[in-house]
Amino acid sequence: MDILYFNEIETRGVTKQYNKVIKFLQKDDFKSAEVKKIANSDFFRAKLDYENRLLFKIVSYDGVSYILLLEIIFNHEYEKSKFLKGVKVDESSLKDIIDIQKVEESDKIPMSYLNSDKSLVHFLDKVISFDETQDEILYFPPPVIIIGSAGSGKTALSLEKLKMLNGNILYTSLSSYLVDNATEIYFSNHFSKDSQEIDFLSFHEFIDSIEIPDTKEISFREFDGWFTRHKQSISIKESYKVYEEFKGVLTGGVIDKNYLSQEDYLGLGVKQSIFTSTQREEIYELFEKYLLFLKENNYHDINILSHYYLKKVDKRYDFVFIDEVQDLTNIQLFLILSSLKKRFQFILSGDSNQIVHPNFFSWSHLKTMLFKTSKKQLNILKVLQTNYRNSPKITELSNNLLKIKNLRFGSIDKESTYLINSISKHEGSVNFYKDSDKLKKELNKKIQKSTKFAILVMDNAQKAEVKKYFKTPLIFSIQEAKGLEYENIILVNFITTNDKEFRTISEGVEQKDLEHDLEFSRVKDKSNKELEVYKFYINSLYVAFTRAIENLYIIESNKKHKILELLDLVEQQKNVKIEVKQSTQEEWKKEAQKLKKQGKLEQSEAIEQELNRNQPSKIILSEGELKALKKEAFDKKLYNKKVKDRLFDYAKQDIDRDLLQKLGEFKYKKADKFLAELERDFKNFHSFCKQGKLKEIKKYTQKYNSISYSNEDGLNGLMIGAMSGNVPTMDYFLDEGIDKNLKNCRGLGAFELSLLHYTDLVDNWSERYFQYNSFHNVDDDRERFENSLSISYDKLQYPYIKYQIDRKMIKIYPHSMEYFLLIYFTALKEKMTKDTLESYREMVVEFKGSVDDCLDMNDFMHYIKDMPSTILPDYRRKRHYINSILAKNEIDSNNYYNKKLFVRRSRGCYDLNPKLKIWS
Repeated sequence: MDILYFNEIETRGVTKQYNKVIKFLQKDDFKSAEVKKIANSDFFRAKLDYENRLLFKIVSYDGVSYILLLEIIFNHEYEKSKFLKGVKVDESSLKDIIDIQKVEESDKIPMSYLNSDKSLVHFLDKVISFDETQDEILYFPPPVIIIGSAGSGKTALSLEKLKMLNGNILYTSLSSYLVDNATEIYFSNHFSKDSQEIDFLSFHEFIDSIEIPDTKEISFREFDGWFTRHKQSISIKESYKVYEEFKGVLTGGVIDKNYLSQEDYLGLGVKQSIFTSTQREEIYELFEKYLLFLKENNYHDINILSHYYLKKVDKRYDFVFIDEVQDLTNIQLFLILSSLKKRFQFILSGDSNQIVHPNFFSWSHLKTMLFKTSKKQLNILKVLQTNYRNSPKITELSNNLLKIKNLRFGSIDKESTYLINSISKHEGSVNFYKDSDKLKKELNKKIQKSTKFAILVMDNAQKAEVKKYFKTPLIFSIQEAKGLEYENIILVNFITTNDKEFRTISEGVEQKDLEHDLEFSRVKDKSNKELEVYKFYINSLYVAFTRAIENLYIIESNKKHKILELLDLVEQQKNVKIEVKQSTQEEWKKEAQKLKKQGKLEQSEAIEQELNRNQPSKIILSEGELKALKKEAFDKKLYNKKVKDRLFDYAKQDIDRDLLQKLGEFKYKKADKFLAELERDFKNFHSFCKQGKLKEIKKYTQKYNSISYSNEDGLNGLMIGAMSGNVPTMDYFLDEGIDKNLKNCRGLGAFELSLLHYTDLVDNWSERYFQYNSFHNVDDDRERFENSLSISYDKLQYPYIKYQIDRKMIKIYPHSMEYFLLIYFTALKEKMTKDTLESYREMVVEFKGSVDDCLDMNDFMHYIKDMPSTILPDYRRKRHYINSILAKNEIDSNNYYNKKLFVRRSRGCYDLNPKLKIWS
């Protein structure tokens, strides 16, 4: 097999052995290389010499298999591997190491693309091979602007590029989901680099990192409510158009003032506003009322606030990367770039064809704003034309739509004038149907139980109509569609509902015009101010097309329309020829979790409601209704059994122990019986969680209809699994979607409890301690627990910790020592409180801890000296290193990057900053 190499593989010290083994592997001589498979994984290892091993995977592309060399395992220390995530491997155990005769197909990892001219590959959350253009951009120094469609690999390329940089770095985007996803990808496989400190912040988090505003940002929903009250006094009735004009033009378009004056606004050029000069007078009069409304109701406009923050922002970053830059206004972009130490150290990426609201973004305008004069507009724009996501049929349709857009409206700029090339091996399909009730019913019957199909419509009004026929929860408006991707997309009456707009769009464009490649051209009628509005419709259709990975199903009531003819959607299919496999409950649960992360709450809640359909309907009471019910139930003069029954059913569904105990005090025996049963059940549940008996665990989570089922102290199954080091138990609860941010009554989550339990194992005073603290159960097999701690640390850690200090928000990440110290101090502080220590002193004479309300460094060093190296590398367990981090982050430190986490109570004794406010 041919050999591929992970770009970070390091072979120093074993180069001679490494080269010898590679020759064996190239000949498929696994016997001479002494290749074995690591159990319960898709990893293999070859033997370099007595102490060292070579870790690799088998990958495949286009029917050909390759050996991907990943890293050297030195001194048999598999647990230090960045890929094995803390798993210890005992080579003498058949349970850990498996002899192989041949590589099974199931062991091969498929790749979506492999550059045949490059043997070097990259690893983020998956194996990545870059094409020639991507490889050029990877090594192109900032500044650089990366232009590419959805699925072109912009984000993966940019994150890999960020790995190469040193210093303080910012990754930001308007989308919080995109930022969280990028954070997860970047730090996957334990990536860390001591020479860089990186912040992943949504734009609103970036604002909070400068200074948390006193006012609340006005949302479109709140704006729409305000606009409705002024609708009668203005001829323009579409609130979203006015909202975008306020955001994109009046407040967001300028950087030298907080908003345009009336004179400046009325004097804007033809292509700088979607409204006529007469309409603009109305708009500005309304805008002045809007400014007054903001002031009187404690709201802020994010663009006006951004201009105000220009005088507050520090020049703290060496490099800035902005993803989906087309979604930001000029002032937002300018504020972010104002945080750079040196002006042009930025990487921007985006796609102007994905703008689904009227703004005036163009790459040429962006360059002008950034560089002011054409002399400084360097050759920094790089276009990615390869699509790795969409099938060729989807790409062909999308390209034709881009041609129509270009012919009708002209090019926004030269940089946006390009077509996409799909490399997907799945041809895909585009299917056109005439709308009918029969068709929709037939289609619904096939797809309603599948997570592989989603339905898109233009707006929320259409969603309500479509829901009459389709019972899938995966129905989205185009405003919700960005960031989504499904194997199959169904579009319902996108064109018919907006018949007039799409007829205007297709005017003057003929089928023969689409035979040519995309060419740069200017719009013919420059006086037509409505063109910007029509771009919303064609961009929306483009976004809808490109959400489909493989197949597109287009349903239209109007079977004859000019744009349908241009797109060659004239041949109607009569029958629904779709073979669909129903998705499992597990697949639906994962879909709900994914959508919740993306902020698609309507759809995620609809899935959860469907999953819980067979559960008893939940009793929902308003605060007033609950108060009235309690008053009647707890009337000492009257025993109302029906009212108590209802209150009992209400208390039982969410296990409200206080309410149940209160009912018991009023001689309601069902409550006492239920509480006793609850206590018995939890003892069994606790035991099963410790032992990893998943069938029994599931029985109790189903009985109480909650994956977060817990006792009166807030101890849930994930926490029990964490404290006992039982990996299958932890996996079960995490796979079921439990919130790992949940805290017990002491404010500790599963993550903190796993570390706290480790400290208990380290102590020599275990038995006497635990007889006074039944909250913990000791597992004497310390080596096994250390192994499971390494695994649980990776599984349970929070992707970041966000906290407020003074009036600023700060985020820290798992790769940093500050993160570890904050988590471990939180756990240990719980253990090392004054009262607890005094009781320990009576039991354990040899305990050396301080009774001050802080953590003595001698105690701290005692607890971390044997911490697994997968969690704390050797150098991070050195006292001088820890002291340097503590000193750097003391509240009075003058260090520019001080995160103000700690306060020094006395020499060698530290406490968490009492002013610290951790955000959940």
